[in-house]
Amino acid sequence: MHLLKYHLNKLALIAFKNRQEIIKASLGRRDLFKLGLLTGKVPVESLNPAPTVAPNTVAGEGRTRPHQALTRFPPQKLYEVHQSSHSEHRGGSMGRATVWFTAVLLGLVTLPHSAAYAAMAAMSEVVTLDTRPGVTQSFLLLEPKGSTKDVVILFPGHEGVVQFRETAKDYEVEKNGGGLTVDPRMRNTLWRNGFAVALVAPPSDRSQLAPWFRASAEHAQDVHKVIAYLRERYPGKLYLHGHCQGSLSAASVATRLKSKGISGLILSSARSSGPAGAVTDFERGAVSVRVLLVQHKDDSCPYTRPDSVGHVQAFYQNSAPKVDLITVTGGDGKVATQETCQNGFHRFKGVQRETAEAIASWLLNKEFPALVEGP
Repeated sequence: MHLLKYHLNKLALIAFKNRQEIIKASLGRRDLFKLGLLTGKVPVESLNPAPTVAPNTVAGEGRTRPHQALTRFPPQKLYEVHQSSHSEHRGGSMGRATVWFTAVLLGLVTLPHSAAYAAMAAMSEVVTLDTRPGVTQSFLLLEPKGSTKDVVILFPGHEGVVQFRETAKDYEVEKNGGGLTVDPRMRNTLWRNGFAVALVAPPSDRSQLAPWFRASAEHAQDVHKVIAYLRERYPGKLYLHGHCQGSLSAASVATRLKSKGISGLILSSARSSGPAGAVTDFERGAVSVRVLLVQHKDDSCPYTRPDSVGHVQAFYQNSAPKVDLITVTGGDGKVATQETCQNGFHRFKGVQRETAEAIASWLLNKEFPALVEGP
């Protein structure tokens, strides 16, 4: 059966067969990067032709609309894409063949946020570890370029439901709530500041992180294996960050491990009361590392009340060398669902990036704002 309408020359036919083999092998974008089949980006001094607001149809540019962000976000870096070859053996009688891959664009303008997300995507992977008999623990890991030293483990809030689905460009995080710790702006901010970032999913023996499980020895055992893996991979400091019910995970693990292998604890919209429990329910005096509390002053969740943050602060001051507080105001307080704990202020909606930057400054031992004021 002939699938091609037109007759191809020998080289084109080889390229076509190679492409079919790659598709059959289900090789993803990351696999092609590892094999050297996709190109990297090499910084250059200028682009030729230079980027313009209006479509440069004379130079062969295909777009028909003006560039909407070129003036507002001028290029910070310029890249030139080079094609590369790879000698690939697929077995059988095919032998070895040279496969070439070429990027569509000859130049790329890097914009502040969109390019950061693209670069971040190229450095992400899903790691799965054996943690208990018959149980595995997966997490999304973002690794910045260069000599990464410190790492932050993020625990999703609400029911802790996150799944990682690989797309053509990135790992997409499918979530059901989760608050600040599942917000891509939180991950991206930490990544841009040189941190490796690990977003924890439920283990393989359950679909969500129930409050009782977050406080369990099994959860601590799973996370302990994640910490051991990350400590071996990265020589620097390791921090735990939990949001809302995720604060129960971070606080429980830090308590059960007696802060071993942990350099700091970050609790945003920390649970201070309610049927799910509170961070103050765990053993007093077990956390011996510095602690950061992040609280929106208008959070209407009855279990993370702003007027209870002082109680949480006093609880950790019993043993932590320092307990800092960042108060957040402004943002978008619109309630997206009927659940009060999913309202905008509770998850810092509209001020996620500013809040994340303040947390990053705290992590880097830089001066950080005690008050983050949003619009």
